[in-house]
Amino acid sequence: MVEEGKIKVFKLSIEGKEQILHIYGPGHSFGEVPVFEGKNFPASSMALEKSAIIFLPRAKFVDLITRTPGLGMNLLADLSRRLREFTIQI
Repeated sequence: MVEEGKIKVFKLSIEGKEQILHIYGPGHSFGEVPVFEGKNFPASSMALEKSAIIFLPRAKFVDLITRTPGLGMNLLADLSRRLREFTIQI
């Protein structure tokens, strides 16, 4: 989760062209997919300015959303919104 600053999430094509997927600011989470999928994050990220992020190890994150169903629902809503944005983008 971004605590402060701005984080760019992007992919690079074989030709080196950058496709920005998202730019996140304070309060936004990113990198959740590997928690559920068990694979590496499918994109790269970098800070656009001085930033601080909060990292939760997989086990702690899973425990947190298990104990807090509302958090899980908010996460699902956010992931659904991002999927919609990607669909429009494509």
